[in-house]
Order: sequence, then C-alpha cells, then structure tokens
Amino acid sequence: MDGLFGLQGSETDAYDLIDLAAGNNYVIVKFSTDVSGSSIDYIGQALLESVSVSGGVDDIATYSASLSGQGKLYKAL
Repeated sequence: MDGLFGLQGSETDAYDLIDLAAGNNYVIVKFSTDVSGSSIDYIGQALLESVSVSGGVDDIATYSASLSGQGKLYKAL
C-alpha cells in the first residue's frame, strides 16, 4: 500500500510505522472506495508486515507498507 497515512490522532511518521512492523503489530485500517460517485468506507484489522522508506538527498521521502488482512472486513455506516 503506497501513500499510507499515519496513526489517527498522532503525529506518526514512517519510522513509527517501521517500529510497529518490526513488533509484528496489528493495526486497524480504514479505506474508501468510490462506486458511481458515492464513497463507501471499509474498516478491518491487518498485520503490518513491512514498511520501507526511500528518498535521496534534498528529495521528498516516500514510504510504502505491506499489510495482510486479518479477520472480517466491515462496511462503515
């Protein structure tokens, strides 16, 4: 998953996510889909498997994460 946002309600950066991945932590994920101009949100639990950070000197840093869904996925109301 590219463009992953940090933890809600905190100023989490990519390095905090790396620490979570290293500890084999589960996270709550929320994502949206656009169906015929209407947004539908889904919520579930996932294992944060890995996070990678890249970028050069005087470049914008980017990061991506690999998640593995665990259990059911729920449609948000």
